[in-house]
Amino acid sequence: MRTKPPKPTKWTEDRVLRELTSMLDNIQNKTDVYFIASLFRDKSYTRQRWAEWTQKFKNPLTQTEFISEENIKPKDFVSDTMQKKIDGRNGKRARITDTIRKIEELILTNLVDAGLKDKVNAGLTKHLLQTKHGFTIPQVVHNKDITSREEAIRQAEAEKQRLDRERADEYDPEVGEDG
Repeated sequence: MRTKPPKPTKWTEDRVLRELTSMLDNIQNKTDVYFIASLFRDKSYTRQRWAEWTQKFKNPLTQTEFISEENIKPKDFVSDTMQKKIDGRNGKRARITDTIRKIEELILTNLVDAGLKDKVNAGLTKHLLQTKHGFTIPQVVHNKDITSREEAIRQAEAEKQRLDRERADEYDPEVGEDG
């Protein structure tokens, strides 16, 4: 018999902070966590929450957002009292952002350590560093004479014209292609 899915929950700053703190404690005790998704294995919700949390809590709460979330009419907004509430929620948002960064840094550290110790395939490590952590691998240019992209294009065009002239010289229309 199928059970009903749980009712949607409101992800308040307090609840998100509790969940992230739990994840941070979990990852600090493990060195084999290389993906954000692995932190969600034992959770009743999906990895999509991570993206929602990072997006929702990355910026400080504005008065307009606060009024909208709390269903307060703008005319009822009392600046001193409400500003204290906004400041309190922004403090929690800053802790959420810091916890998210710590988790991402621990996952990055675990991945690099595992890659260096050959616990994770080097190609996979390189791919994850590039796609999930924004690392770029510099391209090595072996021809030191090329000073710019335009110069490389001019050289390639000149080489193509030279090859075309050589092919035209080799082809004698009276004899044919066989020579």
